[in-house]
Amino acid sequence: MRLLQTLFILLLFFSISLAQNETEPNEKKSNISLGLQMSSFGGDFGWGIHLTSPYFAKERLAVRVSAQYHYYEHIDTATSNNTWSPYWVFDLGFVSASTTIKDFIRLYSHNGAVFALPNQNFSDKPIAFGAFSKLGIELMFNAEKKAWGSYYIEGGWIGIFSVADKLPTKPIYGNGFVVSTGVRWYF
Repeated sequence: MRLLQTLFILLLFFSISLAQNETEPNEKKSNISLGLQMSSFGGDFGWGIHLTSPYFAKERLAVRVSAQYHYYEHIDTATSNNTWSPYWVFDLGFVSASTTIKDFIRLYSHNGAVFALPNQNFSDKPIAFGAFSKLGIELMFNAEKKAWGSYYIEGGWIGIFSVADKLPTKPIYGNGFVVSTGVRWYF
C-alpha cells in the first residue's frame, strides 16, 4: 500500500512540474552539472559524486548517475570490536524539477535504481540491487541572475534488498531513510 502511495505522490509531483507553462531562459541551471555530496543511508555514512545530464522536456527532466562510498558499522566477528566496513553504491535515476522560485529556489524529485558492491567483511554477495526515491531543494548561487551552482539537501528512502549474511543475525544494510547534502556546479 505504501508503495502505491509513494508512486502516486511522485506521479503527481512529476505531472505538476511538467504542466507548468512558465518559460525560463536557457540558463546554466538547465545544463550538465557535477556535484559532491555527503549522505546517510539508514545510518550508513558516505560521500560521493554525481553527474546530471542537461534538462529536457521543457527543462523539467534530467538523468542523474552517482557513485558513493559508504561505511557499514558492525561488530567484527574476529575481534568483537566495532568497525566500519566500506562499500560502493551506484545509482541511476530521473530528476523532475519545478520552475525556479524567485531565481533562487528549485524543488525536485529524484527516483531510480541503485546497486551496491558489498564488502566481503560482511557479505558473500557480489552485488545487491534496490531502489530509491528522494525529494530535494536547491538553493541557487546566482551571478547577474544566472545560476552557476547550488547548495542542496534532499531526503527520502532507499532499499538495497540484501543482508549482511556473514554477520550474526544477518542484519540489513543501506536501507531506510536517506538524507543527502552537497553542492552542484553547472557548466
